[in-house]
Amino acid sequence: NANGSSDGGDGGNADLESAQGVSMDSGNLQVAAGAGGNSSAVGGSGGDAWISTGGNFIVTSDDTASQVELTAGNSGTGALDGLNQTGGSVSLTVSGAVSMDSTQADLQAGGFNYSNNYYNGNSQAGSGGDAVASAAELILTNSMEGSAYLVLNGGTGIFDEDQNGGVGGNGGAAALTMAGSVSMDSGSLVISAGGGGGSDAGGEGGAGAASAA
Repeated sequence: NANGSSDGGDGGNADLESAQGVSMDSGNLQVAAGAGGNSSAVGGSGGDAWISTGGNFIVTSDDTASQVELTAGNSGTGALDGLNQTGGSVSLTVSGAVSMDSTQADLQAGGFNYSNNYYNGNSQAGSGGDAVASAAELILTNSMEGSAYLVLNGGTGIFDEDQNGGVGGNGGAAALTMAGSVSMDSGSLVISAGGGGGSDAGGEGGAGAASAA
C-alpha cells in the first residue's frame, strides 16, 4: 500500500454447487462466507455465498420446520485510504423449481462496516452486497402452519467517516427473478434492498434497489 500499511484480506467465499438437484427434509442448511479483515489502510471485502443447482431445489419439513441460510461476509474496517471494501453478495441460482414447505429461508448480503479515512477528502466508501434469487418457478407452502418465509436482504452501504466530504457507499440490490410462476400459501416473501451508507461530513448516502420479475 502507498501509505506503508498492509491491506486487510478479503473474506473467503462459501458455496454449495450441484449439477443435479438438491433435496432436504427437516434440516438446517447454512452457507456462510467470511468477513473481510480490518486494516489501517484498506479493509478487506466480505466473501460471497451462493447455492447453484442444475435441477430443482426442494426443502420439505415432515418432522420439524427447515431452515436455509445464505450469509455473505461483512467488509473489514479501513482507515487512511480505506475506500474500496465492499460487502459480499449472496445468490440462489436454480435451473428448475424452488419448492419450500414450512421453511425459514434467509439470504443476507454483507455490508455494515465503515471506512475510517478521516481526512482524505471526497472519498467513496464501498457498497453493500447484492442478494439475488433466480429459478424457473417458486413455490412456498406452509403445511406446519408456523413461520415460513423467504427473505432477500441487500447489504447496507459502508459508512464513510471522511471529514472532507466523503460519500457513503450504495446499498446492495435485492432481486427475485422467476422464469415461470410464483405460488405462495400462508407464508411471507420479503425483497429488501440495503440502505445507503452515511457520511460524517454530510456527504451523500448511497442508494439501494429492490426488484421482482
